[in-house]
Amino acid sequence: MVTDLASLQGPVRGTVELPLRLFWSSPDRTFDLGKPFMQRWLYQTVLREASRPEDLTRFLDGPTLIALWPELRLPRGVRQAWEDQHPALRAAALWPANPTGTVHDQNRMESLCQLCAEHGLRLLHDEVLDSFTGESVHFPSFALKAGRNTAVCVNSFSKRFGMTGWRLGWLIAEPGFAEQASKCHTFLNLAVGHAIQQAAAAALADPSADAEVTRHAHAIRDRGRAFIASLREVPGLQVPGLPDGGFYTFVNVREFARRRELATEAGGVSQATAEYMLRRLGVAVVPGDVYGDKGQGFVRMSFAGPWPQLEEAAR
Repeated sequence: MVTDLASLQGPVRGTVELPLRLFWSSPDRTFDLGKPFMQRWLYQTVLREASRPEDLTRFLDGPTLIALWPELRLPRGVRQAWEDQHPALRAAALWPANPTGTVHDQNRMESLCQLCAEHGLRLLHDEVLDSFTGESVHFPSFALKAGRNTAVCVNSFSKRFGMTGWRLGWLIAEPGFAEQASKCHTFLNLAVGHAIQQAAAAALADPSADAEVTRHAHAIRDRGRAFIASLREVPGLQVPGLPDGGFYTFVNVREFARRRELATEAGGVSQATAEYMLRRLGVAVVPGDVYGDKGQGFVRMSFAGPWPQLEEAAR
């Protein structure tokens, strides 16, 4: 363990050879940092096996560790010890809230912004579903005092205005960051069609738009309440209550899969169940393991569609 992540100044590119005391399961002890899976493997190995601080500072890089942290497979004790010592790692592990629909309250958002400010981090706040928070209250992190210099808020027209596939949105951040992001955007994306820009401008200028969006969001939430009630009648599905926000439910399908002997070594319960639901039932869901290992055994279902489709899907 180290007391300061800044002391971790290991290599960020090229190849790294670990000593035998840290890695002994293969004659080849080299790791190519240009390959994501080998980079994660290296970090997992060092964090598990290192008993000397100099091994940590030699092979690990602080910013890289923060970026990789949510993806690393570590013993619970190791993860807990590092997060207790370095809150910046715990903050990294909180995101994303998708697919569970978690909505953070103002105190939590302020704490996250303050934590980022103390450690020189940026808080990337995806607000795409900010209109679908139900009884919860959405707090834009950039509007908070602690978030003015740390928060980067991103949003789009896809969910709020139902412009799915139009690929148009916006970013809010302090001027210096926004300027650099604009430069990157110029070279990463082609120009948006003129007609799409006109439609987006009309949606923003329409004085009745907010009321229409609110009405639409309430209707989706009502359908979600009925859809979840219907899903709970399906044997084998463990369905949570209505989420704080969004229009997804994250369903435990382990028992559903066990009854149908769906689990496979290749894809696991989530993949096998998603394949079964699509091919046998005509219902498209997202396998939960695409959100990380803890999503294994779950699938994400959307209740944004029209009620007749949702009713048919739940039968």
